[in-house]
Amino acid sequence: MKELRVLIVDDSDKTREIIDKILEYEEGIKVVGLASNGKEAIDMAQKHEPDVILMDINMPVLTGIEAAEQIMYRLPDTVIIMMSVQKEADYLKKAMEAGAKNYILKPFNTEEIINTIQNTYKKERDKKQQMEKIKEKKDMRAPKSIAIFSAKGGVGKSTTAINTAIAIKKETNKKVIIVDMDVYFGDICTMANVEPSITMIELIEEMVMISGENIHDYIIETEIGVDILAAPKKPEYADYVTVEHAKKIANILKENYDYIIFDLDNKFSDLNLAIMDQVDLILYITTMEITSIKNAKLGIDVMRSLNYASEKIKLIANKSDANYGISLSDIKKVLEREVDFSIINNDKIVINSINKGLPLMAETKRNGMMECFSKIAKGIK
Repeated sequence: MKELRVLIVDDSDKTREIIDKILEYEEGIKVVGLASNGKEAIDMAQKHEPDVILMDINMPVLTGIEAAEQIMYRLPDTVIIMMSVQKEADYLKKAMEAGAKNYILKPFNTEEIINTIQNTYKKERDKKQQMEKIKEKKDMRAPKSIAIFSAKGGVGKSTTAINTAIAIKKETNKKVIIVDMDVYFGDICTMANVEPSITMIELIEEMVMISGENIHDYIIETEIGVDILAAPKKPEYADYVTVEHAKKIANILKENYDYIIFDLDNKFSDLNLAIMDQVDLILYITTMEITSIKNAKLGIDVMRSLNYASEKIKLIANKSDANYGISLSDIKKVLEREVDFSIINNDKIVINSINKGLPLMAETKRNGMMECFSKIAKGIK
């Protein structure tokens, strides 16, 4: 440990002298100043920038608590240890609220004061280093949240969600989760051949206690490589899921996952809008059918009215097939924007995949649709 620079603050000349003598002969500790009241403590702290301030609570001019508040504002890395003859818990609470990191009662012996200084400083230094590591780790991680949405049902939204999630996992080998936010009729677990033993309803019931550490107790790990937070088992539970729940879930998942995929239902509900506001990207699904394209235009217009940046919305044309009489260029003209990705039409493969409970991207045998999902993953990773 480096040499600790200590400032002693006490209105008693004798106390300052005793502490100074105790620390004078202790290797690794250097007394940089002596102050007799809170105002002197502030001035000397600014001048010497000590590592540790050993300060009495009851002093003239400014009390130790008043001085500590100002010192912590100006020198937040300084470790303040309060001294007092007062044993009441109220004094301890006030000292900690002012920024003190420890509290020592008078009278004290040599070993006690040295150990308190060294151990308190080491604890605060280790805590700071740990926080810096966590911040550095978070800064290095850039979790990405993606909403899958369409204003029309039956366009392959959930199929796109689960296969895109698996494709991202394969492309990046990072942690991916699908949150089934179709809270009335979620299909993600069915598509993954999973019988959910726990859903977001159980999570919500214990929301007060949920954190990044225990969120995994409410998440389903699957054999397809991505985790699932399941939708409620019954439609009548859907109204228990609120906007505030959705926001908190999204924030907690960002602490644990690199990619969070929200499979939304096909309404501009408050719940869906809250999620779309938060996510980094919205994948809007349409098909090569005139009613779907009409709804896509209305839906994208709504998003524009909400001031979503154009780059936040990516358009996917599902069931892409020129034989339908509508081309990708036709969609571009109607929607006045590019089609970012397309997924070829093969209902037989998709229906077989859903019936088996094995998503296309989890199959070992390659097919053209898998290439489409891989292109989506590469384009948004």
